[in-house]
Amino acid sequence: MPDLTSAMMESIRQVDEHIAGLEAKLRDLKHARDVLRSLVSETSPSASVSPRPADAAPSTDRPVKSAQLDPATLLGRMAELVDRSAPGTSWKAVELARTLHDGEPTRSQIESCRAKAGQLVARGALVKNPNGTFAKPGVGAV
Repeated sequence: MPDLTSAMMESIRQVDEHIAGLEAKLRDLKHARDVLRSLVSETSPSASVSPRPADAAPSTDRPVKSAQLDPATLLGRMAELVDRSAPGTSWKAVELARTLHDGEPTRSQIESCRAKAGQLVARGALVKNPNGTFAKPGVGAV
């Protein structure tokens, strides 16, 4: 009987690991969906996607300051990082993702950071360099 119990416990452990992996993939897929919806809604205001969240920053032609954005959102945290950085500081999208997601980011987290950095470029808080990096405008920008 102990062998049957330990075999069942091992099977349950394996199922739990498999479910945890599926849950992680589902979180990544949901995040990718949200990023795609955000990108579509920004490029085509009449697109039939769900509206932007209420905490999304309004579009503006003036440079955005972190105080204008909810610090709980990725865009808000990125704006705070830019505000605290010296003029000319530049980042790759993967560097932004590592900083903002505390660790090694997934591909969808990197692409989400690239999209949010693009929003900050549109608002004048960042510039996109020819090499694909993003920089805070000012002395030393590429």
